[in-house]
Amino acid sequence: LKGQPKKGKKVSVRISNTEAGAVAGSVGRSAATDVSALTFEGALETNLGEETKQLVVSGQSFAITPDTRFDFTAGPASSGVRVRVDANSTDDGTLEAQRLTILASDKKDNSTYLVGTFDGARPGIWVVSGVELGSPPGNAEPPGPGTVLAIDARETEPLLDVTSLYVIQEPG
Repeated sequence: LKGQPKKGKKVSVRISNTEAGAVAGSVGRSAATDVSALTFEGALETNLGEETKQLVVSGQSFAITPDTRFDFTAGPASSGVRVRVDANSTDDGTLEAQRLTILASDKKDNSTYLVGTFDGARPGIWVVSGVELGSPPGNAEPPGPGTVLAIDARETEPLLDVTSLYVIQEPG
């Protein structure tokens, strides 16, 4: 990898254990070919004690693949517990869970936090990394495609309602 990786770009890090602790042995370009990455935090609605290929978090569905990893360090995966899902949006729009992490959190069940890339908008709806959201309050002007956003939202029907948003990085 030449130069510094840009914010938001994926890299592959190979970790080596040494007497001094874990050390990054090499850093290189990621082999990932996903179109759009998403970090999504909310309330778990799926019973992971049963065999399932779908994960539902705050009303948003994610496909579970053989490569999906689970981190239960903070506690068991019971209904209503706060979780973070790191996912990729595939070419057909499916969100594939790459990792599910149980969080030790006291946020309200209907609150959601996500970080993703702005895909586009239509009347009343913004699309961020394949997730449809209600437009932010105050009729905010949509950012340019490719803008990385951090969004606080609450779960309502049929969409997540944006309560606040922050631009993390402009495209380019």
